[in-house]
Amino acid sequence: MLDPFHLYYNTGYDKIDDIGQYLTAIPYYAAWKGPVLESSANQIRDISPLRNLVNLKHLIIGFNPIEDYSPVESYYHNLVNKDFELH
Repeated sequence: MLDPFHLYYNTGYDKIDDIGQYLTAIPYYAAWKGPVLESSANQIRDISPLRNLVNLKHLIIGFNPIEDYSPVESYYHNLVNKDFELH
């Protein structure tokens, strides 16, 4: 997992790959500026930190106990790659 400094300053990274890292919360993702975020197979319930990440092109967050996908609704149809459906 990238630390908050790298997330905020986006120092040389264009992808977050936190698959299967046992994450339960993702507050630092709110500062992410890269196009790819992969954080499937964790224990994330709240994706509100993703609300303003309109530059994302790939969002992989399946296999998490997420019940509310509305935070990503505004840019859902712009995602080139995703592994979830809005419900």
